[in-house]
Formats: sequence, C-alpha cells, structure tokens
Amino acid sequence: MDNNILNGILNCLNWSIAIVIIKIYFGIFFAPKEQSKTGYIFWGLYMFWQIISSYLIIIPSFLKPIITIMIIFCLSIYLYKGVQIKKLMFSILIVALWMLMELLTAYIFIFCGIDYRFPQLLGTFISECITLSIIVILKKFFNNKKIKDLPIGYSALLMLISIGSMFVIYNFFILSSKAQDQSYVDVSVIVLLIMLIINFAIYNLYVKLAEELEIRKYNTVYAQQMELYKNYTQEKEELLLETRKSRHDIKQHYIFLLKMLEKKKYQKCIEYLESLLDKSVYSENGVAKTDNIVVDALVNSKYMIAKRKGIDFMTELNIPMQLPFENADLSIVLGNILDNAIEANHSQGKIFLSMKYEKAILFIFLRNTYDFPIKRDRDGEIVTNKADASNHGIGLKSVKKITEKYHGASVIEIDEKEFVMKISMIAPDNKNDI
Repeated sequence: MDNNILNGILNCLNWSIAIVIIKIYFGIFFAPKEQSKTGYIFWGLYMFWQIISSYLIIIPSFLKPIITIMIIFCLSIYLYKGVQIKKLMFSILIVALWMLMELLTAYIFIFCGIDYRFPQLLGTFISECITLSIIVILKKFFNNKKIKDLPIGYSALLMLISIGSMFVIYNFFILSSKAQDQSYVDVSVIVLLIMLIINFAIYNLYVKLAEELEIRKYNTVYAQQMELYKNYTQEKEELLLETRKSRHDIKQHYIFLLKMLEKKKYQKCIEYLESLLDKSVYSENGVAKTDNIVVDALVNSKYMIAKRKGIDFMTELNIPMQLPFENADLSIVLGNILDNAIEANHSQGKIFLSMKYEKAILFIFLRNTYDFPIKRDRDGEIVTNKADASNHGIGLKSVKKITEKYHGASVIEIDEKEFVMKISMIAPDNKNDI
C-alpha cells in the first residue's frame, strides 16, 4: 500500500479517535447542551488544529499542549453544561493524560530500539488507543457519580498539580533522550508511571472533595431540620399542657353553667357562653392542621417566622396524615423553599403555599414576592446572594435532587414581582404506574 494512503488512513483514524475521546471524557463529568451551529464550528476548529499539528513541525513543542487545552476548553464551553473553571480543569487534565500516554508510547519505541520520532502517526495512534481505553475505564469508575462544583481554590490547586506533572515528565523525557544513557531512560519511565498515578489520584481526589463538600452542606440542611423537629416537639409539649389546662377550665365552666341552669338563670347562662366565645378559648395554633407531623411542624414554624417579619403567609393544604415519602426528604423540600421565600421578602411581602396529594402524586405550589434581585451563574442556574456561598446555595439543588429521586420535577417561573415554584413527587410504589 502506498505510504501516502497509509498515512491518510492513520490520520483519519487518529482524528476520529480524538473526537471520541473528547466526547466520552466530557460526557463523564458534564451534561451535554443542545447542539448548536457554534458547537459545530468549534468541532471544525478542533479538526483543523489536529491537521495543522500533525503536519507542521515549526510549532514550538510547548505551545502545542497550550493551544490544545484552549481549543478543548472552548469546545466544552459550547457543548456541555457546568462551571467554566471546572471545564478548564478537566481540559488540562485530559491533555496531561494525553501527553503522558504519548511519552509512554515513545518509551515503548525506545525499549524496542525504534526511533520514537520516525513512526509519528503510528505512535499517535497507539497513544490515543491507550488514552481511549483509560477514558472508558474512567467512565466505568465514575458511573452514576454526580460530581458537584468545588470552590475555585480547589480546582486551581488541582490544575497546578496537572500542569506540574506535565512539566516534570516532559523535561525528564528530553533529558533522558539527550543523555543516551539507558539508566536515565529507566528513571524517566519510573517518573512517568508515578506522574500517571498522580493524575489518576487527582480524579479520585476531585470526587472525594466534591462528596465531602456536598455532605457538609447536607449536614447543615439536616441540622436545620433537626432544629425544626426540636421546636415542633416543644410546641407539642406546650400545646399538651395548654390542652390539660383547657380541660380543667372547661370542667369549671360546666360546673358553673350547671349551677346556673339548676337555678333557672337561663339569661345568665347565655351571657356566660357568649363571653366564653369572645375569649376564643379554642384559638388556632398555626396555619397547618393536616395532622401530618412533618408538614405541620415545618409550615407552622415558618409561618411564625414570616408573621414576625410582617409577611402575609397563606396556605391551602390538602394532604393525608401519612405521605409515602421519607420525612427527611419532605423536610428538605419544604424547609428550603419556605426559607428562600421568607428570606426573599422584607415586611409586607406575600407567600402562598399549596399542597395537594392525589393519584399517588404530591403537588407543591409556592408563590412569593421578592425584594432582592435574582442572581444567576453563567449557566443560568439560580445561586445564593449570601456572602458565604460555600455554606449556602444548595437549597434549590437539594430540592431538584429529591424530586428526581421520586421521579418528579421542579419548575421555576419568575417575573418582575413574583417567584413561583412548582414541584411534583411520585409515590415510590406507584412510579411505574404513572
């Protein structure tokens, strides 16, 4: 076969494998966006760069990985959802991994007595096949793991480690190739393997840090819900004492009325009963009276907070005493959306909460006014306005995660005056029948 034809086939294979690597790799860590014309333009730019870098030797070697990182980063911006700094970090990591595989292939050629600069296309093909295999393994390793956004400081530190590993192994390779000494080559191979392990450890470290951050935020949420349970228990105890006192008072009222009736003082009885009604002996306690402990505790607690702030809080609750959802999940959903509604308002704000359970589906509707501007990130997701963003801002994400757990959905509608949230959650035993 003609060398030109063989080179053309290898080039096409290399470019195709490179595209597959990028798609599989970023698909592990990010959700894809809808394909747009801009995305195709950047795929074309990436292909063009692959052709240029394959045939032009005049480009300085240190510039190739930098250009590759920037193009892959641009691809990730237009093709995948997520925080940009995270995309940059993973762009650097994939190029670092790619370079390590190329150097590993070069060392294989050296051990086989082949000049690593001669079979360049074959070496690229072998290194990409190894990289693709590793990416497939990574995909299985990270299967069903939802990696959360880390603070910029963590991502920057991980990027520096990857950049450092590329710098170290590249210089070791150059020194060993110029030294013409087998011992230098052996040491370089060991360094290469160590750096490869370090880069794999970075992926695992990223996941562990993200999981730890998520657990810390959820612990904060659960601590808030436990405080609500504590307040609810105290309220129940106070209500029980009040009920006992009321029973004793009612007995005294009965005794008094009985004596008045025995003396045939009917008008006196009527006046006494009217005075009791005016005193509202049976006064209301909160706005939630569904007998569902979790819902009543949360809604009544938030109602009292809203009332103290001068917020008009109205409810329309039509749910049974028992709901087929975990109490902790209900607490997180209601606690977060009501907290957000209260925090969004000063005095004279309005909150309306509706809950309805029918046909094994729980529907939650929340409408509230807001006094603060809605803040969004670059991907359009609503984020917290609080200064301590690392310990806040997980509320809506928690709600979304729980609704997905119960095969439901959460929809947000915002206009200039009101914030509306619609939530649905399907009962676990009935999700296959809906």
